[in-house]
Amino acid sequence: MKTLAEQIDDSRNKLAADIVAFQLRHDMPDSTFGRLCMRDPAFLYGFRKGRKPSVEKMAAISKWMMEYRGPLRRRAGSSRAAA
Repeated sequence: MKTLAEQIDDSRNKLAADIVAFQLRHDMPDSTFGRLCMRDPAFLYGFRKGRKPSVEKMAAISKWMMEYRGPLRRRAGSSRAAA
């Protein structure tokens, strides 16, 4: 059985992977993600360097990503112009 600390670390690792997938889906740079989600453009830099957001902050980040309705990344070869 995992300790609470191990479970929280697993949650942080999953959140990191979810953030990367979100950024790819929305073509969103680190600073934009941090500014929009946490009002901190350096948030992801710190997170990747070992900053450990609280469980509450992690939940807020996940919620923000689920509710975000910004533009999706355009697929290669797609065009808005009608032929």
